[in-house]
Amino acid sequence: MSASPSSGGGTFGAATSAHRLSTRVCDNCIRSKVRCDLGQPSCTRCLERGKTCSYSTTRRRPGPAPGSGRQPRGIRNRRHSEDATIQGNSISEDTISLAAAVSDLPSESPVSLVTSHAPTQVSNQSSQGPNILPEEEAYLADEYFKSINEAIPLFSTAAVLSSKNILSDCNSELVEALLLITAKLLGFKFASTHFDLDGRIDQILSNTTLQEDTAGDFPSLDLFRKFCLLVFYEFHQFPGQQAWVRIGKIVRLAYWMGLDRLDIIQSVSPEWSNVSDADLQNWKLVWWCVYRLDSYANLSSGTPYQVDERLVNTSLNHQGQLSQGFAAPCRLPHDPCGLPDLLLLVKAGSESSLLFNIHLITITVLRQFGRAMSMRYLVPHESLTVILLDAEHGQIRVC
Repeated sequence: MSASPSSGGGTFGAATSAHRLSTRVCDNCIRSKVRCDLGQPSCTRCLERGKTCSYSTTRRRPGPAPGSGRQPRGIRNRRHSEDATIQGNSISEDTISLAAAVSDLPSESPVSLVTSHAPTQVSNQSSQGPNILPEEEAYLADEYFKSINEAIPLFSTAAVLSSKNILSDCNSELVEALLLITAKLLGFKFASTHFDLDGRIDQILSNTTLQEDTAGDFPSLDLFRKFCLLVFYEFHQFPGQQAWVRIGKIVRLAYWMGLDRLDIIQSVSPEWSNVSDADLQNWKLVWWCVYRLDSYANLSSGTPYQVDERLVNTSLNHQGQLSQGFAAPCRLPHDPCGLPDLLLLVKAGSESSLLFNIHLITITVLRQFGRAMSMRYLVPHESLTVILLDAEHGQIRVC
C-alpha cells in the first residue's frame, strides 16, 4: 500500500489525462507566440519544423514570467553560453565539493572539558576556539564560586560546598559561558595565544535570544541560569538600551513560567508537579536573580520596575526557615512597613543564607526610594514628602 494518496487511477484517470492533453497548446507554439491547431501527436507547425510537441506539467500564460523584463540580446546570448558551461562542469564541481566536504570532517580527538558535559555539534567546534586546559577550567570554576556567584547567586552556597565538581552536572552551554565570563572579568590569560576570548563572548551574546532558545517551551534550569549570567555581564559591561531590553525579556519570561509564585506553583500548575524540592530551591535562586536585575536596571535608569515586590509569592529561604521550626517561609511583605519584621526572621534563620536575604531586603528598601524619587515630577510636593519620609523611616527600622 502506498504511503501517500494517488492522484487518480484506472481508466477514468487515463481518459481524463488524454482529454486535458488534447485541449492543450504545445510549449513550442506558446514560446513562438503562434496559434496552435492542437493536432495530436504533433501540431501542424511542429510537423513543418520537424519537432515533437512537448507539454509542461503546469499550464501557464505565454510570454515571460510576470516581473521579468525582456533582456537585451547580448545578455541573453551570454547567459545561454554560461548555462552551457555550468552544465558541462556540474559533474566535476560536484565531485570536488564532495571531496572537500569529506576532508573538512574532523578526526576523532579528545573533547574539551568545557564542552564535555554534553555533545556538541560539529559546526560549532570551529567557533569555540582552542580547548581550555583542565587546570584552567578548575581555576576559573573556583574563582567563579568565590566572587561572581556571590554577586549573582545562581548556585546555593550549600550546593557549592557539598559538591567539589558541581559543574559536571551542568549543561555545556552554561559551563562555557560561566568560564569565559569569569576569565573576562578577572582578566585571565589562556595558555593558547589563539584563544579569542572577546570574540567568543560576543558570539555567545549575539546568538542568545530568548525566543529562539526556548522555542515556545519552558527553558531548562541551566538555560535560564545562562540567560541570567549573560544579562548580568552585559548590563555591567555594556550598560544601555540593549541590556535594558534583555532584562525586560527575562523578567517577562520569569513571569510566564510562574517564578514569582513558586511557593504555590505546584498546586496550581501541572508543569511543576514533578519538580523536586531541590530543583525548586534552585528555581527560587533564579527568580531572585531576576528580581535583582530588574532592580539594578530600573534604579539606574529611573524607570518603573517590572516586578511588583508586593505581589511576590516566592519565599527567600525555605529550607533554612524549616530547619529553624518556622511555620511559614519568609516572603517579602505586601506592605513595605513589614520589612523590619522580615529582617528579624532572616537574622534568626540559616547563617548560610543570611547575607543573601539581607541583600534582597536592602534592594527592596532602595526600590522604595527609587520609586519615590521617580515621582518627584509627577505628584505634588506635599505628597512626595510623605512618601519619602515613610521610606526613610522604614530604612531606619531595618538598620
